[in-house]
Amino acid sequence: MTLEQEIKDDYRVVSGWLLYYDERRRSYERKREEILHSSTSKPLAAPPGGGISDSTGNRGAKLGDMKNISDWLALIEEVETSLPPKMRLFLRLRREAVYTKTYLRGRPGWVAYVQEHYAREMAKLNKKRPSDYWVEDRTLFAWWDKIVTYTAIKASKRGLLG
Repeated sequence: MTLEQEIKDDYRVVSGWLLYYDERRRSYERKREEILHSSTSKPLAAPPGGGISDSTGNRGAKLGDMKNISDWLALIEEVETSLPPKMRLFLRLRREAVYTKTYLRGRPGWVAYVQEHYAREMAKLNKKRPSDYWVEDRTLFAWWDKIVTYTAIKASKRGLLG
C-alpha cells in the first residue's frame, strides 16, 4: 500500500468517527450497559476443561474489548471541545448533513446544507442577516480538512490508527 493510500484510509476512518460520533456513542453505551447488567442465568458449573466459570471476569474481558471504541469516543470529544465555537457549529451541521438526502450534481450534498444552516444559525445568534455569514465552499472544505487532519494526528499519537 502506498503512503498516499494509507493516509487516505486513515482519513476515511477518522471521518467516520467524526461524522457518526453520536450513533457510535449510543451504541457503545447500550453495549456497555448490557455487559454490566448481564448475569449468568445458569448456576456456576465447571465449564468444559475444568475451572469455575467467572462471570465477573467475562464481563471485564468484554469491557476490555470495547477499550478501542472508548478511546475513539474520548478523542472525538476532546477534539470537539477544543474547536472554536464556529467550527463546533460547523461540525454539528456536518454531522446533521449526513442524514439529509440532496441530489445536487457536482459537489457533495452536505455543502449546501451546511452553508444554509450555518448562515441561519450564526445570523440568529448575532441578530444579523444570514447573508452576513455565508461561507464559501472552499472554506467549508478547508475547515473539514483541518478538523480531520488534527484528529488524525491525535489518533495516530494515541495508537488508534494503523
